[in-house]
Amino acid sequence: MSQSVHSKPALGRNLLIAGSALILATVVAVIALTPSPQQHRNFQRDQRVISDLHALESAIAQWHQQHGQLPPALAILNTQPGVKLALQPADGAPAYRYQPGAGRHYQLCAHFLTDSAHPDTGRLSWTVPGAEPLRTAYDLEWAHGRGEHCYQRQVSAADTPAATASID
Repeated sequence: MSQSVHSKPALGRNLLIAGSALILATVVAVIALTPSPQQHRNFQRDQRVISDLHALESAIAQWHQQHGQLPPALAILNTQPGVKLALQPADGAPAYRYQPGAGRHYQLCAHFLTDSAHPDTGRLSWTVPGAEPLRTAYDLEWAHGRGEHCYQRQVSAADTPAATASID
């Protein structure tokens, strides 16, 4: 009987130690997987840059639809009534670059602080460490590395004056 009395406290102690180790491991894992505040700020900043580029892309398509050609420069887009587009990130990073190409093709460039291929860029996700993060079509469309990245874009054929006239 004395043996069972001694085993109960030992079992309780072992459970307490195992539970404490599990809690400690969980806390360490959360701290290790949580992006730093700077990483999160960089990620949010790059998301704003992508939002700016998306707005510029829409404005370029609208300009093409109205004028039958690509705008000669981004600054001209802000001369339209009621339009105020960001031509550079709010943090003072280099201005967005735009290069019209042949026909409906153009290039839009920006400077990024993070690499969108890495889950440690500040994106809060529930992916398994070491596994590929889930990507949406939007993520893939605006994928970028750290530093300057240029996107090759094309105004849709539906955004040409001839296509618009035939729709009306």
